[in-house]
Amino acid sequence: MNKRVNTKVLVSASLLTAISIILTRAFSIMVPIAGAQALRITFGGIPIAISGILFGPIVGALTGITADLVGVMINPMGPYFPGFTLTAGLSGFIPGIFYHYIYRENSKLNFSIINGLIVILLFGISYMTYKKSGNEIPMEFLIIYVIGILGFIIIPLIMNKKYKNENVGYRFDKLIFVVSITTIITSLMLTTLWLIIMYKLGFIAIFPIRVLTALVTIPIETVIIFILSKYFKYVR
Repeated sequence: MNKRVNTKVLVSASLLTAISIILTRAFSIMVPIAGAQALRITFGGIPIAISGILFGPIVGALTGITADLVGVMINPMGPYFPGFTLTAGLSGFIPGIFYHYIYRENSKLNFSIINGLIVILLFGISYMTYKKSGNEIPMEFLIIYVIGILGFIIIPLIMNKKYKNENVGYRFDKLIFVVSITTIITSLMLTTLWLIIMYKLGFIAIFPIRVLTALVTIPIETVIIFILSKYFKYVR
């Protein structure tokens, strides 16, 4: 499943690690929730995911772990917590596992339907969380939800149509599925748990806004990964 680790792979993974550190430490936006730095909007996970896709899950995991540890030493953005290192490693490991499994097995699953179900599930959980808190979803949040949902539907159609004459195994709808699964596990599940442990925040206070952010960033991250992966000529 893993490509052979040679000098070229190490150099490329090192470059992706450096890019991840820069994006995370210098170009991220912290959004305070309930007085804590509970939401970081960043694209530092993109190079880590690309590393997993290009070179396999082990190299991807090492890229994420190294980026987190070196980043903490260079520019700590709060107290060190090992859970975030685990999350960073999984951010490279999970795309490598799912990407290689999907394309090696030539899966016949309809990823457009699966992605639609993922959006509905995320929206439903977020809505129920808001209701449980006794609050209604703000109108501006509903607008962003709609934009995010449309991104899941429209962007894959546009990208697949644009590249329909190229390698059929490299499809945007499959890639957005990989990014969605990674985001759900690493960001919505694990990172949310770490924030609750660190800052004693309530699940209801932070989860809906994290879902809202994910619905918008997942399509954007997928477009960037799709284009950069093609640039690296990894299309099967």
